[in-house]
Amino acid sequence: MKRRVVKFGGSLLPRDDVGPKLKFWLYLNPDMQNIIVVGGGELADSIRKMNRLFNDEEAHEFACRAMSLNAKVLGCYLKESEFCSDIEQINNATQPTVIFDSVQWILECPVVPKSWDFTSDSIAAKLATELDADELVLIKSRMGELDEPGFVDPCFAEESKSVKSIRVSTLDE
Repeated sequence: MKRRVVKFGGSLLPRDDVGPKLKFWLYLNPDMQNIIVVGGGELADSIRKMNRLFNDEEAHEFACRAMSLNAKVLGCYLKESEFCSDIEQINNATQPTVIFDSVQWILECPVVPKSWDFTSDSIAAKLATELDADELVLIKSRMGELDEPGFVDPCFAEESKSVKSIRVSTLDE
């Protein structure tokens, strides 16, 4: 089965139309199993604002836990999806849509930078590489270029080197 890793921007979760819009996006992209990594959104932004209280490793862990909570929230919109928290579960998943709670996988990975340079964009790229996914899609709040400053995190270029295909999308296209 072909696989697509979808990084879903956590900033999109508060939208009133997030459920129907994401379901429609998935309907338009049925040709592969979609494995969704949800970004930290406003929760991670709040942690970033309080960063002076934490060291980088603590802030990274808290932001990953924000992603975990957002994955559970997204699961409320996509009740038919399968929820996975490790690679083995993904490899055994049978549903066309998988929501990946990446917190344990990332926190246990020794080669992941524990900083704001490695966010959900790079986590999704790392997962796409690990799974040898056929495509990585970044669903963002706006369209942009991958080399545009600030559009993706600083580690994304390195993490996505081995990804077969990358594209950017929005819920409104």
